[in-house]
Amino acid sequence: MRPRIFLALALVASATTGPAQGSDEKRKPSAPPGPGLVPLDPPPLPVDGTPKRVKLPGPPPSRGGDSAEAAALTAVLALSISEGEAHLRLASGERTVRPGDAIGADVVKSIIPGQMVLTRGATAGSAQGTATVVVKFDEHGRGRVRVFHTADPLPVVAPEVR
Repeated sequence: MRPRIFLALALVASATTGPAQGSDEKRKPSAPPGPGLVPLDPPPLPVDGTPKRVKLPGPPPSRGGDSAEAAALTAVLALSISEGEAHLRLASGERTVRPGDAIGADVVKSIIPGQMVLTRGATAGSAQGTATVVVKFDEHGRGRVRVFHTADPLPVVAPEVR
Protein backbone atom coordinates (compact mmCIF):
# COMPACT_ATOMS: atom_id res chain seq x y z
CA MET A 1 0.00 0.00 0.00
CA ARG A 2 2.87 2.30 0.62
CA PRO A 3 4.11 2.25 -2.98
CA ARG A 4 0.70 3.46 -4.17
CA ILE A 5 0.77 6.49 -1.82
CA PHE A 6 4.26 7.48 -2.93
CA LEU A 7 3.31 6.98 -6.58
CA ALA A 8 0.19 9.11 -6.14
CA LEU A 9 2.17 11.85 -4.40
CA ALA A 10 4.82 11.77 -7.12
CA LEU A 11 2.17 12.14 -9.84
CA VAL A 12 0.48 15.04 -8.04
CA ALA A 13 3.83 16.79 -7.50
CA SER A 14 4.92 16.39 -11.11
CA ALA A 15 1.55 17.57 -12.40
CA THR A 16 1.66 20.77 -10.34
CA THR A 17 5.33 21.67 -10.91
CA GLY A 18 5.95 20.67 -14.51
CA PRO A 19 4.30 22.12 -17.60
CA ALA A 20 1.32 20.24 -18.99
CA GLN A 21 2.12 18.09 -21.95
CA GLY A 22 0.61 19.32 -25.19
CA SER A 23 0.36 22.87 -23.83
CA ASP A 24 1.41 25.62 -26.26
CA GLU A 25 2.01 28.15 -23.50
CA LYS A 26 5.56 28.53 -22.34
CA ARG A 27 6.11 29.58 -18.79
CA LYS A 28 8.68 32.24 -17.99
CA PRO A 29 10.99 31.21 -15.21
CA SER A 30 10.52 33.24 -12.04
CA ALA A 31 14.05 32.55 -10.81
CA PRO A 32 17.28 32.87 -12.74
CA PRO A 33 18.37 29.69 -14.48
CA GLY A 34 20.85 27.42 -12.78
CA PRO A 35 21.30 26.42 -9.20
CA GLY A 36 22.87 28.86 -6.75
CA LEU A 37 22.66 31.97 -8.95
CA VAL A 38 21.48 35.12 -7.20
CA PRO A 39 20.38 38.30 -9.02
CA LEU A 40 22.64 41.27 -8.30
CA ASP A 41 21.45 44.72 -7.28
CA PRO A 42 22.03 47.40 -9.89
CA PRO A 43 25.11 49.55 -9.29
CA PRO A 44 24.48 52.86 -7.46
CA LEU A 45 23.96 55.98 -9.49
CA PRO A 46 27.04 58.21 -9.81
CA VAL A 47 27.16 61.18 -7.45
CA ASP A 48 27.19 64.65 -8.99
CA GLY A 49 29.95 66.48 -7.11
CA THR A 50 29.54 69.90 -8.72
CA PRO A 51 28.73 72.65 -6.21
CA LYS A 52 25.25 74.09 -6.35
CA ARG A 53 23.69 77.13 -4.69
CA VAL A 54 20.78 76.38 -2.41
CA LYS A 55 18.49 78.61 -0.38
CA LEU A 56 18.20 77.57 3.24
CA PRO A 57 14.97 78.33 5.06
CA GLY A 58 15.06 80.63 8.04
CA PRO A 59 16.90 83.80 8.96
CA PRO A 60 20.51 84.42 7.88
CA PRO A 61 23.25 83.29 10.27
CA SER A 62 23.97 85.62 13.15
CA ARG A 63 27.19 87.49 13.69
CA GLY A 64 27.34 86.12 17.21
CA GLY A 65 30.41 84.01 16.40
CA ASP A 66 32.80 86.28 18.29
CA SER A 67 34.31 85.12 21.57
CA ALA A 68 32.71 86.51 24.70
CA GLU A 69 35.98 88.27 25.57
CA ALA A 70 36.15 90.18 22.25
CA ALA A 71 35.94 93.53 24.15
CA ALA A 72 37.15 96.45 21.99
CA LEU A 73 37.22 94.31 18.82
CA THR A 74 33.49 93.62 18.53
CA ALA A 75 32.06 94.75 15.19
CA VAL A 76 35.57 95.41 13.81
CA LEU A 77 35.67 96.13 10.07
CA ALA A 78 38.83 96.10 7.95
CA LEU A 79 38.72 98.98 5.48
CA SER A 80 42.10 97.95 4.09
CA ILE A 81 44.59 95.36 5.24
CA SER A 82 48.06 94.55 3.97
CA GLU A 83 51.22 92.94 5.27
CA GLY A 84 52.10 94.78 8.50
CA GLU A 85 49.33 97.42 8.41
CA ALA A 86 45.55 97.55 8.75
CA HIS A 87 43.08 100.42 8.46
CA LEU A 88 40.18 99.43 10.75
CA ARG A 89 36.80 100.76 11.75
CA LEU A 90 36.35 100.05 15.46
CA ALA A 91 33.56 101.01 17.85
CA SER A 92 35.74 103.97 18.91
CA GLY A 93 36.28 105.15 15.29
CA GLU A 94 38.61 104.58 12.33
CA ARG A 95 42.23 103.79 13.04
CA THR A 96 45.37 102.55 11.30
CA VAL A 97 47.29 99.95 13.31
CA ARG A 98 50.69 98.31 12.95
CA PRO A 99 52.44 95.58 15.00
CA GLY A 100 53.17 96.94 18.49
CA ASP A 101 50.10 99.24 18.62
CA ALA A 102 47.49 98.74 21.34
CA ILE A 103 43.77 98.24 20.77
CA GLY A 104 42.11 98.38 24.17
CA ALA A 105 44.03 95.97 26.39
CA ASP A 106 45.43 94.03 23.41
CA VAL A 107 48.73 94.57 21.57
CA VAL A 108 48.97 93.88 17.83
CA LYS A 109 51.46 91.08 17.21
CA SER A 110 51.17 90.53 13.45
CA ILE A 111 49.03 91.56 10.49
CA ILE A 112 48.68 89.64 7.24
CA PRO A 113 45.98 90.01 4.58
CA GLY A 114 42.79 88.52 6.03
CA GLN A 115 44.08 88.09 9.59
CA MET A 116 45.35 90.05 12.57
CA VAL A 117 46.90 88.46 15.70
CA LEU A 118 47.00 90.27 19.03
CA THR A 119 48.31 89.35 22.49
CA ARG A 120 46.41 90.01 25.67
CA GLY A 121 48.30 90.27 28.94
CA ALA A 122 47.01 89.41 32.37
CA THR A 123 45.29 92.32 34.09
CA ALA A 124 45.54 93.02 37.81
CA GLY A 125 41.89 92.21 38.56
CA SER A 126 41.71 89.19 36.27
CA ALA A 127 42.83 85.64 36.95
CA GLN A 128 42.60 84.76 33.26
CA GLY A 129 46.29 85.02 32.45
CA THR A 130 47.57 85.78 28.98
CA ALA A 131 45.67 85.08 25.78
CA THR A 132 46.12 85.19 22.01
CA VAL A 133 43.42 87.05 20.08
CA VAL A 134 42.94 86.14 16.41
CA VAL A 135 40.78 88.33 14.17
CA LYS A 136 39.97 86.83 10.76
CA PHE A 137 38.42 89.06 8.12
CA ASP A 138 36.05 87.84 5.39
CA GLU A 139 35.93 89.17 1.81
CA HIS A 140 33.77 92.12 2.95
CA GLY A 141 36.16 93.10 5.74
CA ARG A 142 33.98 91.89 8.61
CA GLY A 143 36.05 90.53 11.45
CA ARG A 144 35.47 87.44 13.55
CA VAL A 145 37.24 87.52 16.90
CA ARG A 146 38.54 84.41 18.67
CA VAL A 147 40.31 84.50 22.03
CA PHE A 148 42.63 81.61 22.94
CA HIS A 149 43.72 81.49 26.59
CA THR A 150 47.01 80.00 27.69
CA ALA A 151 45.41 78.91 30.98
CA ASP A 152 41.85 77.97 31.92
CA PRO A 153 39.96 81.27 32.33
CA LEU A 154 37.43 79.70 34.70
CA PRO A 155 39.36 77.36 37.01
CA VAL A 156 37.29 74.80 38.84
CA VAL A 157 37.24 75.30 42.58
CA ALA A 158 36.84 72.09 44.54
CA PRO A 159 34.06 72.13 47.12
CA GLU A 160 35.11 72.53 50.71
CA VAL A 161 35.47 69.29 52.65
CA ARG A 162 33.93 69.31 56.15
